[in-house]
Amino acid sequence: MSTSPASLQNFLDRLYRNYHRPEYLYSDPLEFPHQYRAEADQEIVAFLSTCLAYGSVQVIRKSLLNILGIMNGHPYDFVYNFSPARHSQLFEGFKHRFNTGRDIACLIFLLHQVLRQSGSIKQFFLSCYQPNEPNILPSLERFAANLWHLDASPYFPHQREIPRRASVRFLFPSPAGGSACKRPLLFLRWVVRARDHIDLGLWPEIPPDRLIIPLDTHLSRISRRLGLTTRTNATMKTAIEVTQALTRFDPMDPVKYDFALCRLGILKLCPAKRNSAVCQRCELYAVCLENHRTQGD
Repeated sequence: MSTSPASLQNFLDRLYRNYHRPEYLYSDPLEFPHQYRAEADQEIVAFLSTCLAYGSVQVIRKSLLNILGIMNGHPYDFVYNFSPARHSQLFEGFKHRFNTGRDIACLIFLLHQVLRQSGSIKQFFLSCYQPNEPNILPSLERFAANLWHLDASPYFPHQREIPRRASVRFLFPSPAGGSACKRPLLFLRWVVRARDHIDLGLWPEIPPDRLIIPLDTHLSRISRRLGLTTRTNATMKTAIEVTQALTRFDPMDPVKYDFALCRLGILKLCPAKRNSAVCQRCELYAVCLENHRTQGD
């Protein structure tokens, strides 16, 4: 049994109206760039927030508060004037799961070079962007390659580039490595989609129909339950398939549903394991394929 396109459209639009709202920013690292008024600060904070957007919400918040506290309210200025010799020690003792303060200092030093060369992350990215490509992935791959080829000698002396297995590379993976790139794609959603009290709208030069949905295990599960994909793994192929399915409902802005769909997982409204008591109260209930299959047994 499948859900009709009209029913799914109604569900997605209702979910968007209910959850794509600023009162739910508290449950997302996107709350941090919204705390700054200057777009230059928002861009830096958005990049760092998505780099660290793995693990529990509480751990992510603690780590970001730590880093932003060191920047003392001026993220862009801190990064622009960053000196490995003077500032790396500020991050000693920092730990975010398996990333260390050395990783953060190294990443900030790379961003420092981005700002010195291009003035902003946007301009650095746009030098990698080709508007005739069907989606953002080739541009993202070039951007990541250019980022990781910047000078990292204060942290990796006597090496031409950052080693491929260095933990700092985990902070911003590339599609070239086979990753679903959830966090880089999350950053791009935040800065590319038009400003709407959730997303930031900092990069209007890129149309939102080039974006790919940022997919993790929770959104992958919810997408299967909605019939947006049949794939069982949270891979880039799955992310592309889910995005293509969502173009049926908004071809110009398919990833607009991402924030709302993620609330179902983050707020534990859609449990990983079926629970009849919870499921009957879930907003997904009427369109959930797992519910349809259970009823048909």
